[in-house]
Parts: sequence; C-alpha cells; structure tokens
Amino acid sequence: IEITAFAYLRGDKPMLQLSGIAETQEDLLAFRRNVQQNARVLEFKYGSSFITQKANIPFSATINFK
Repeated sequence: IEITAFAYLRGDKPMLQLSGIAETQEDLLAFRRNVQQNARVLEFKYGSSFITQKANIPFSATINFK
C-alpha cells in the first residue's frame, strides 16, 4: 500500500481520509483488516472503484474513529 494523500478531520467524530495505490486487491483488503483491529476505529469505508481492478489499484478510504 502506498498512501499518496491524507487529511485528518477533528470534531465530535474524528475522521481520516486517505488516497493511495495498492498493488493487489488482497493488499487493500489486508490493509483494511489491519486498521480495523485498532480499538479506536469505528468504521473503515472504501470507494467502490477498486472492486473492478486487479493490480495497481488507486483507492480512497475514510476511517471514522470512536
């Protein structure tokens, strides 16, 4: 996973927005699993565009925190 941009939004419900590139779908799914193991993470959402690609996948994701 290569993160190309990120933004952290503070507030009542903190949020991290990420953009990047994953070599494979499995790398992208493993990244989500690893992040979700953090007890402070409430939700991890991807944009759906990565589903149709198999390699060198551009992605965006939003991580919501408790």
